[in-house]
Amino acid sequence: MTKFIYFIALFFIVQTTIAQDQINFSKSSFKQLLKLSKNDHKDIMIYFGVKDNKVCTDFEKNFFSQKGLAVFYNKSFHNYRVNLESTEGKKLVKQFKINAYPSIIFYSSKKEISHKVVGINSDYDGLQMGENVMRKTKTLLYYQYLIKNNPEEFRNNPLMMLEYCDILYDAGEDYHDPIITYFNTLDTFQLQEPVNIDAIVKYSNELYRPEFIFLARNYTHLHGVVNTSDDLFIKVESVVSSHLLKVFKDNKNIPMQDTLQSTLDFLQIRSVEAFRLKVYLDYYKYITNDMVQYFNTLQKYMPFHISFLSPTDIGDICSEIAESDIIINTDLYNEALIWIEDASNRNESLELNYIKVQLLVKTGRNMEAKDMIQMIRDMFKDEITPEWEKRLKEVGASNSGTDEVEIELK
Repeated sequence: MTKFIYFIALFFIVQTTIAQDQINFSKSSFKQLLKLSKNDHKDIMIYFGVKDNKVCTDFEKNFFSQKGLAVFYNKSFHNYRVNLESTEGKKLVKQFKINAYPSIIFYSSKKEISHKVVGINSDYDGLQMGENVMRKTKTLLYYQYLIKNNPEEFRNNPLMMLEYCDILYDAGEDYHDPIITYFNTLDTFQLQEPVNIDAIVKYSNELYRPEFIFLARNYTHLHGVVNTSDDLFIKVESVVSSHLLKVFKDNKNIPMQDTLQSTLDFLQIRSVEAFRLKVYLDYYKYITNDMVQYFNTLQKYMPFHISFLSPTDIGDICSEIAESDIIINTDLYNEALIWIEDASNRNESLELNYIKVQLLVKTGRNMEAKDMIQMIRDMFKDEITPEWEKRLKEVGASNSGTDEVEIELK
């Protein structure tokens, strides 16, 4: 009998321990939790996660199992998982401006957002975040109150400004004004500090801002002497490319090559070819994805860039051309055949040869397309999966009883 009682006691201890390792999400409605929060002054931890989504499932498994997190959250907060398919869930997504999943919000009994992390990663320190909410420090609400009630302290503490920008960034909120205020407090010497180089890479998206100009003109040196991220060159590429695409959108008649050259001259960029590659590639992708009426621009510029575009990049562009139904200038198909020929000569792949078949079909060269399909089957027989066989059949030849071969398009 004693052993039986001991077993029962041990069973309940184990069950209690397991339960404490799990977040207890409330079964109540959000409105009911608001009433509870008003009475006991506990914040509501609101979790936005997509059901049966691998990213969210992995997040829940790893984040909520952080040591001590479940015990602390179950004791300190009302934990609520949003049903995204419900009417209430859709209202909460809109109310809290959730545009990425998974996301977490802490909502106070005063109906204020205490803290917010949109698109949160599983390695985010959840216990520290919860403790900050409880202590009412280093949270979104904390900084909002500080700026409102003691702006002088905020302005005189640059590191506090940067920390606030990080919190706004995590929350998916506008960080433009505070980060500009932060950068304006720095001199050239301070810009070289690792924390500030990382801040420029993370936040500076304006071509003519002093801190970005500093990064663009010195990225090679900075990368060599500062132990910071590997994103310096990528950041400069991205901002230059975004700027030029905006110029193109605003005025389609401005030659891209002239605008690019003047921009690189202004920034004193020396690795001109590398930047041209990135910028033109973004330019072409923009056209093929969103602005097919400007395909003629491809004909004008692509031949000058074939040599430094990779076979994969050329293939992506030619694939967009082959699958477009809005091209008016059919000469572009013939141009694309020349480009894809160059790419396949450098990288004889199944994908590139398949794109070539598509373009042959578009130009009405059906017999050549038929021969090409047979060549693909012979050359890549070890790579042709059932899915590839299906694709080849969809674009394959059907015998019409004449010398001409009709091709079925996807």
